[in-house]
Amino acid sequence: MTHHDRHLRDQIAATWGDHTHQSPGATSASAAERLKKYRPTALKKTASWISVGFAAIALLTSFTDGGYTGGDMVRYLLGSVLLVAMLALPGAYWLLRNNSDQLTVQGWVEREKSREQLAHMLVGRERDLLGQPDPPPLLPKRRWGMVIAVMFVLMILGGTALPTA
Repeated sequence: MTHHDRHLRDQIAATWGDHTHQSPGATSASAAERLKKYRPTALKKTASWISVGFAAIALLTSFTDGGYTGGDMVRYLLGSVLLVAMLALPGAYWLLRNNSDQLTVQGWVEREKSREQLAHMLVGRERDLLGQPDPPPLLPKRRWGMVIAVMFVLMILGGTALPTA
């Protein structure tokens, strides 16, 4: 493993914390770009938790009667739950994807560290049996277009489900 490869691995491990693998057609440059692009920052984490938090608060308020009875109460509850799902979706999606990405990166870092430790114990041709180090993992693309489309559908359904005044 070259000094540059070790540096890249250590930098990724520091950024991401210590079930996707490199796809056959992907380059390690595209994997590194995606790792950098999807890096969890404080702003991303905060925005995601705010989205989920507002949705939780809205969910609690949706269980009030809202002054409705009978069928209108059911429509109010259904509409409220759909709108709450719309609020929670982007934050929850990011948190789930980030968790999966962290597990992927941590697994890669651990494999590379153990490979490097094993390489120090082997000599000569035995070391050649290890082969080349694994390239950085290619994280799956985020499907934000789909998330936005689902949010739009939830907004329409939630808005139409709410009873009229």
